[in-house]
Amino acid sequence: MMARMSPLARPARALLAALACALAAGCAVAPPAAGPGPFLADALFAPPAERPDPAAVFAVDEPMRRYLATHIPEAGGKDRQRALVQALRADGSLRLEYDAAMTRNAREAFSARTGNCLSLVIMTAALAREMGIGVHYQSVYVDETWTRRGDLYFSVGHVNLTLGRRPPHLGTRIDDGEPLMVDFLPPPDLKGLNWRTVEEK
Repeated sequence: MMARMSPLARPARALLAALACALAAGCAVAPPAAGPGPFLADALFAPPAERPDPAAVFAVDEPMRRYLATHIPEAGGKDRQRALVQALRADGSLRLEYDAAMTRNAREAFSARTGNCLSLVIMTAALAREMGIGVHYQSVYVDETWTRRGDLYFSVGHVNLTLGRRPPHLGTRIDDGEPLMVDFLPPPDLKGLNWRTVEEK
């Protein structure tokens, strides 16, 4: 004996069948092609007006050399790194100010007497190398901070440097044996922080 379907059940059954077909068709659509999203497309960014020159980052100019000659008379003697650090900290000398607006090369930071931590590390390293002082760099583990400029987001880190290092072999100047860490954060902000050594490049 066959059951008869009511007139109202037929449209509902047809609607359910149509929805099932639509869902099946939706599941069968191929996923979007893998590849770089719009934020990684180089074509969206204009080339720089001036090609960056890696050699210019740490280049020292004549005003920087004059500063070393007049403000650090101990530049040719012992404990050169301590003399440089004292000159950087002296109120009447460079009068350095922290400015996170842009990253400058050594000459720009020295001329402006301002820069973010990377700019000031670059400037200090350039002065130290001009004096013949060994330099190495640290990336400091700090709380993750993000900033935004227009539609571009930046992850902000922190770096510092150490002047002088233990003599690797005979003939190395003995005053390079007492390393001094230079950081442009206030000392209380550095307490308990860890870091790792990073290469200059």
